[in-house]
Amino acid sequence: MRDNAACWVVFALLTGCGGSGGEADSGVKDAALACGDPADTHALVITSLAFTREVSSSTIEGFDLDGVDSAAGDAEGCGHADYTTPDGQGGVDNAMASLVPVLESIGAGAVEGLITDAINSGELLILAEMQRVDDLQDDACVDLEMHRGEGVPLMGTDGNIQMDQTFALDPSRPSTFTAGGAIEGGVFTIEGVTISLPVQILDEFIEFELEGASMRLVWQEDGSAVGRLAGGVSVASLAGQIGAISDIGGLQDIVPPLLEEAADLWPDESGACTHLSIGMEVTARPAFVLEE
Repeated sequence: MRDNAACWVVFALLTGCGGSGGEADSGVKDAALACGDPADTHALVITSLAFTREVSSSTIEGFDLDGVDSAAGDAEGCGHADYTTPDGQGGVDNAMASLVPVLESIGAGAVEGLITDAINSGELLILAEMQRVDDLQDDACVDLEMHRGEGVPLMGTDGNIQMDQTFALDPSRPSTFTAGGAIEGGVFTIEGVTISLPVQILDEFIEFELEGASMRLVWQEDGSAVGRLAGGVSVASLAGQIGAISDIGGLQDIVPPLLEEAADLWPDESGACTHLSIGMEVTARPAFVLEE
């Protein structure tokens, strides 16, 4: 697997500022020891994804994706105020949360069900492979490679994908690699992830590509994990895909303007936000990755 970028940055900084003295050498060794063997992996298969709902009109669980705590009217969020977490952390980005009730009211809220069906049928097998894992409770240096699997998963009597299955990788879907994650107290966190979520609507696929995503997973006693992820979806891409779908009544005319109006991330040179923040609740179960 790939080398951990964070480790090489630490190495470069240490060797570039102090010659070959003992302290620098010791720092390099400590940095190398902090990052385990890439072959030491722990994989999960995503078993459910659901949009994060508001706790109240201004409160929600989630992540600050753009590093800005936007108030209503601020240019950085294109006029949209950020949320605050229940414990008081500001700057949480999740414009989709305010859209979910609207989409449901006009009959466009079936995406969650489509995602669930796609996961259970094997059309949307998302594998999260953590690398350099020394300890599932505390590990300061963990990388993440997101894969798309293929095949039909075995389902348990609880209606979820059974644990500890082995999945082959889908060769038509490139994997994405992100360095710099960590596990602390049994909680895995990482930022800067790209995750693609293709969803079939009638005979068409819509690609939800979460960019700059953050992920947080909490280990459970049975080895499964629960948590959340959030990222930004290109409004131009998403609106264009929905607008091109036929046979969905007037939704292809109604939904794209709603998405454009709700966009809240990463303004372009004209000041228009280019991405819509989306937060999702995640459950996952341990799995194995069959690599060629």
